[in-house]
Amino acid sequence: MPELDHIHIRLLGPIQIEHNGQPIGRLESRKALGLLCYLCSQGKPVSRQELAGLFWGDKSESRGRGNLSRVLHNIGQELPNCLEADRRAVHFRGDERLWMDTVQMERLARSDQLHSLAAATELFRGDFLEDLGLDDCPEFDLWLTTEREEWRRRVGQIYTTLIEHHTGRGEYELALRQVNRLLALEPWQEEAHRQKMLLLHLSGQRSAALAHYERSKRVLAEQLNVAPSLETESLRQQIEELNDALTSTLRPAQPRLPLLERGEPHTWLVQQWEAARRGTGKLTLLEGP
Repeated sequence: MPELDHIHIRLLGPIQIEHNGQPIGRLESRKALGLLCYLCSQGKPVSRQELAGLFWGDKSESRGRGNLSRVLHNIGQELPNCLEADRRAVHFRGDERLWMDTVQMERLARSDQLHSLAAATELFRGDFLEDLGLDDCPEFDLWLTTEREEWRRRVGQIYTTLIEHHTGRGEYELALRQVNRLLALEPWQEEAHRQKMLLLHLSGQRSAALAHYERSKRVLAEQLNVAPSLETESLRQQIEELNDALTSTLRPAQPRLPLLERGEPHTWLVQQWEAARRGTGKLTLLEGP
């Protein structure tokens, strides 16, 4: 029995296109690669006029259409039967043969299951079409910039959902992992810096929380040429004073953080932890739920 034909495409991060488990051969140009990726991402027929204008807008209509036909033939040789084309439009077939990371990520992101959201973030290896740009195709580059911003926004929303979930359950290390990924994606996001400060504090790392405030201050100055907001400064001050009532710095405020009603005992415990880190700790016993 012949092996089932399949196509595997990754567009989030460095572009990877495989046919039956093997990378496709070299397309005739980066413009051909851009055209293929554009068709993949549309999920619907695209007119030949639009494609010619997008990639050969500086040519005459007849020249642009001729170049388009040649490149479509090249794509068809590398990925047989993947294109449906007539005189008016071209469609990349998204049938059962095709696995594409953007489609999978959209499906997983619609789920309310935590494991599905976590799996969605694993598909994000970097910016949309990270290693592609066409200086002589300004309309394509404009579309590409918009798509990259949109995919960053989508994955950022998933990170935020995971952060809120883990924080609400007191899973601070897991929440910190997602905050770090969010800050790697959007280092200028001041609210994420506050979340990291708070999570470090709640996990008993007061010194690290204050150190991150200094780092966030440098990042905001470099990225946005601004100083930390009053909200961030207030959080820093509360951490310095070992104030446990810090959940107001997270939005949304629900679910409430554990230990919210036990500010004094928690402050005392953090002080004991800091003393232990300095080598002057004592035995501490906990009792109760």
